[in-house]
Amino acid sequence: MTGGGSAIALGVTIDPTQVEGLDDVFTEAKHRQFDVTTRWHGATFDDPHAPALAFLRVKLPERGIEFDVAFVVDELRRSITAASITKTVLLLEPALALAVRTGDPIEQFEQHRWFGLEFDDVEPLVRLLEQRFDADDAEPAAEFVALDESNREQVVNGFLKGARGPTQYGVRPSIGSATIYIADEADDPELAALLASDEAPDVQGRWASMPAEAHSVVRFELLARELTRSWIIMDPDQRVVRAAASGPHEVAITQQRIDEDDQRLQRPALIIPMPAGSDAMKPLMR
Repeated sequence: MTGGGSAIALGVTIDPTQVEGLDDVFTEAKHRQFDVTTRWHGATFDDPHAPALAFLRVKLPERGIEFDVAFVVDELRRSITAASITKTVLLLEPALALAVRTGDPIEQFEQHRWFGLEFDDVEPLVRLLEQRFDADDAEPAAEFVALDESNREQVVNGFLKGARGPTQYGVRPSIGSATIYIADEADDPELAALLASDEAPDVQGRWASMPAEAHSVVRFELLARELTRSWIIMDPDQRVVRAAASGPHEVAITQQRIDEDDQRLQRPALIIPMPAGSDAMKPLMR
C-alpha cells in the first residue's frame, strides 16, 4: 500500500458516496461478508508518453453494484507488483487513508471504514507489468555475502563502504505485513529533500547480509534516481530479520526518531514496499 499502508495489499482511496449503494456496503463490511467478484484488465496506448492503466472491475451482485477502480501503472508500479503477489486490494475511505499516515494502523482500521477485495487471476496484471517495464528495469536482487579466510578483509570493507548506522530501527505494528523503520538523524539535505517531495519518487530497496559466527551484519540500500543511501545494522533484532525474511513487508525511512511507546511514524517519511521476503535475511533467522 502506498503512502504509509501495508505492502501486503494495494490500497486505494475511494469515496463510497460516489457509487450508489457502496456507502452502505462500507458501513456493513465491519459486521458481515459480501459476495464479490473481481476482474483485472489493462489498457496501453500507442503513444509512449500516455500512461498505462490497470482497471479492477468490482461486482456485488446482491446489491446490484458494479464499478471500476483505475490505477496508473507507472505511478504505482511497486504497489501493483505487491498486489499481484498478495492478491489483495483494500478500498479505503478518505478519512482512513489520511489517518494511517500518522496514527497507529490497527487503531485507525478499527475506527474507520474500509472494504477488502481478494482475487485469484493476476495474469492481466503480470502481463501489463511485463509489457510496460523492460527486464533491465527489474528490481535488484537481494545479496548474500559469504566469507572465508581468503576474502574476509576485502569483502567486509566493501560491504561497509559508504554505509552508516541508523539512529534507530525496529518493527512497528501494521495491518497484514510488517513495517520496518529506519530512522537516520544525520544531516543529509539530499535525503531530506527526497523524503519531503510531493511527488511519489521512483525508489527501490534491497537487503544484503553478511552472517558470521561472532557478529552478523545487514545492510539496507535505498536506490533512487536522485541518490543512493545505505544503512548498516550490526547483530539485527530477530523481529527485524523475521519481518524482512518471511514475506511481503515495507521499509520506512525517516529522519526523526520514533516514539517506541506509540510507534507512530512521523512525517516526512518514505515508504518502500518490498513485495517478497528477502533471501538475504533468511540465513540470519533463528
